[in-house]
Amino acid sequence: MPRSWAEIYERLGETGAEEMLCDAMEDMALRLARIDRYHRAGAFGSLGQTAEGLQAVARRIGMKDLARVARDVSICAMRRDRVGLAATQARLSRVGDRSLTEIWDPGEFTG
Repeated sequence: MPRSWAEIYERLGETGAEEMLCDAMEDMALRLARIDRYHRAGAFGSLGQTAEGLQAVARRIGMKDLARVARDVSICAMRRDRVGLAATQARLSRVGDRSLTEIWDPGEFTG
């Protein structure tokens, strides 16, 4: 897992890194929207699978906080824990919004 944006850029070059980050950002935004829809619909299975996919994407680009919260959402969905899911899904929305914003921040990403 990369520790910083600099590591991603060093490994892939500027064009490759920007392409990877744009693809990841689009993927994460779509997954966050799906998670919200599945939560409102009570579709626990789809929600859990989508959260697991979000976790994988976030880990790939070094977003540890987002990956951890996505994992927590997936666990709550698998357990059908409505109260826990409501809390973790709300946190996922906040962390997800912050993480997507930080992709465009030129400073180092810390997690």
